[in-house]
Amino acid sequence: MLLLIDLLPLPPSNSTQRAVSEHEHSVQHGNYEPLIRARHKYDQIESELARDRDFRAQWNSIKAHFNVTKFADYKGIIRRRLIAERSMREHWRFRWTKAADRFQAVFDVFCQRWHLYGMRGDHPLLLKLTANLTPFGTMIFIPAIGVSIRNAI
Repeated sequence: MLLLIDLLPLPPSNSTQRAVSEHEHSVQHGNYEPLIRARHKYDQIESELARDRDFRAQWNSIKAHFNVTKFADYKGIIRRRLIAERSMREHWRFRWTKAADRFQAVFDVFCQRWHLYGMRGDHPLLLKLTANLTPFGTMIFIPAIGVSIRNAI
């Protein structure tokens, strides 16, 4: 325990702690809006995606195979599995025996195909520019959606 305590660096300044705390609070609520200059472009892309025939057909097929509401959180959002830094997927064992395992595998591929972090009901939740502070630095995620979305960040 003494070694552990001895290895700890000095804490950051109060102003840095306050800034990090405010950012982490925003991240917990999924608020990355201050990073985005043109929110309306994301809204437009989400709206177009929701009307896309192939997208709707795939989502309806998933809903026909699974009771998707079972996998939603308290906000009604179904999320894909997270991908850690350097695309590490330590906890991504392929399992197909339980319905929940099958759903997660299918949903992860669906989200990858359509560049989503999840669904809220029938509404797609498009990946957006994010920045997350870590003890080692700042991780910035720029979605690989295409040229149209890049103009929104």
